[in-house]
Amino acid sequence: HDRTAASKMKVDASQTASSLIDNYLAVKNALVGDDQDTAAEAAESLETSLSSFDVDTVENSKQKETKEILGKMKVHAEQMTKLDITQQRRHFAEINADIKNLLAITGSDRVLYEQYCPMYNDNSGGAWLSASEDIKNPLFGSQMLNCGTVKQTISQN
Repeated sequence: HDRTAASKMKVDASQTASSLIDNYLAVKNALVGDDQDTAAEAAESLETSLSSFDVDTVENSKQKETKEILGKMKVHAEQMTKLDITQQRRHFAEINADIKNLLAITGSDRVLYEQYCPMYNDNSGGAWLSASEDIKNPLFGSQMLNCGTVKQTISQN
């Protein structure tokens, strides 16, 4: 695919959201592998890292927004712990904008790639973040493993 089409988003280099990113990526990888049980476990870890996130680590003016984002993501993570894989994928797709908004505030400890599949959800599309440019689609798993393109690169200032 055409890599030049991807836009860039610069965030601060920071460890603040490291465990949260780790757990998000664990959910993504479980969904890529069509593994409902592992996705549920990873979602539980994600929920824990969202709950234990120290809002005081972000500047005061961003704390209210950060709490709202964490709260929205927590609802989806909690749902992913107890639903079937089709529903897990639906909730996972819902948190893409939230995690990007969070990283814009907290910064990131690694380069991430926002990837997009136009066919998800009856062709309305869905996106996710990955630590690799290689497309491994969590919204379809083995059904359409390589469907998608890199839309944006999130890198550190």
